[in-house]
Amino acid sequence: MNVRFGTDGVRGIIDSTFNELVVATIVEAALRHWSRQYGATRLLVGYDTRRKSKEYAEVAAVIAASHGFDALVVDSPTPTPTVAWAVKSMGFHLGFQITASHNPPQYNGIKIITMAGSSAFPNDTDEVEKIIRDEGDDIIKSIRDVPSKSMPTVSLKDPYIDYILSWLESRVDINKSLNVIVDPMHGAAVGYTSKILESLGMRVKEIHGFHDSSFGGLEPEPEERNLGEMINAVASGDFDLGIAHDGDADRLAVAVKGLGFLGANRIIPIMINKLNDLGLIRRGLGRTVATTHLVDCLASRFGVPLYETPVGIKYISELIIDGKIDIGGEESGGLAYSWHVPEKDGIYSGSLFASLIDGNASVELDRITSICGTMYSSRIDMAMQNSKEFVASNGDAIIDSLSSLGEVSKVVRMDGIKVIYADGSWLLIRGSGTEPKLRIYAETKSRESTEELLKRAISIISKLGSVKGIK
Repeated sequence: MNVRFGTDGVRGIIDSTFNELVVATIVEAALRHWSRQYGATRLLVGYDTRRKSKEYAEVAAVIAASHGFDALVVDSPTPTPTVAWAVKSMGFHLGFQITASHNPPQYNGIKIITMAGSSAFPNDTDEVEKIIRDEGDDIIKSIRDVPSKSMPTVSLKDPYIDYILSWLESRVDINKSLNVIVDPMHGAAVGYTSKILESLGMRVKEIHGFHDSSFGGLEPEPEERNLGEMINAVASGDFDLGIAHDGDADRLAVAVKGLGFLGANRIIPIMINKLNDLGLIRRGLGRTVATTHLVDCLASRFGVPLYETPVGIKYISELIIDGKIDIGGEESGGLAYSWHVPEKDGIYSGSLFASLIDGNASVELDRITSICGTMYSSRIDMAMQNSKEFVASNGDAIIDSLSSLGEVSKVVRMDGIKVIYADGSWLLIRGSGTEPKLRIYAETKSRESTEELLKRAISIISKLGSVKGIK
């Protein structure tokens, strides 16, 4: 079996490229590695609202129990960050979360969570892949002999919510007059962010507030195109703020009265600036290669180092665990904090945003603009099989073509091809680690120039792909 870990775990089409055998094989190999390398004996298994997630979680737990692990399964669909928090705070040695995060409904997947509460790092997942290759026949024999049985469960919702409430109430002056609409997109965050904000005294309405494995017919990704009901409700003036999460609740997007939809590249600088006001920025800031350079400006302003990483929160997590940064973010909607869990947490971030911003996001954006100027970010996805291989094999040609669009000051080949121009604008071409797509990112000083830069990049890639016979 050929198993490859992507940006954040292993994902595939349910009952096709992702099935019980894939789950069992990955779990068995991971258990072998973590028990040999780290002496792991306690395991927590979580799952989201997708079709067969609960069944896959039970497979994982039964296999663990057959190896003598003390294994618990969550008692209901549970957000990924909640499982990560529990692994770290409750003393588990390892966690599995059955989820495909923001992917379309036909996908499912599995991610490995370390005892620190982070996604598993490449050195460990590489070893899991190696064990599957080297010990595959023995793994198949082992998992076929495991009998099905009922596993003990644990409820994480209330202790996790109580933890967040305690943190916020002890540090932030809460505006209890806020009217907030929350959209968990039929995912694992149903009843989480809404309950936290209600407990803080805000008036809250939750929409799409029941679990649905088809996510209401939408992709459970908190992008503007999927959040029309929430955005319109805020635009109508009925709500001060809207908060949305993806299928497993590690991502965040917001809508603010008077401003409209705010994606991560606007949320992240606002949050960083406000948390600096609380004295929480002391060591450094991190961002992925695809995230706004406003983070670089703020790091310079605060006098702390800026770290750039490949796409994937695990790289931000590593910086947090190593004590190098206080906050890190990625443009897909994730923030991680040194004082919380080294994993992106949309529920904590959404609750923190509502508590910190106090309905004055426009004031906070004006503060950032006065410091750093204006930057506009955007991304376009192109359907493409083997997109990572396409970028890797055509890197020089991509650089040559993108260099024709302006004076180049720097080229970054950390994750795909990123060209930074002399005026501070930039383009990034990279293959997705979770879907068969090529992603094109751009950031410039105006919305119009960002859109134009993206159009020109699409034309370049389309022509190059046509020459190479790529579809």
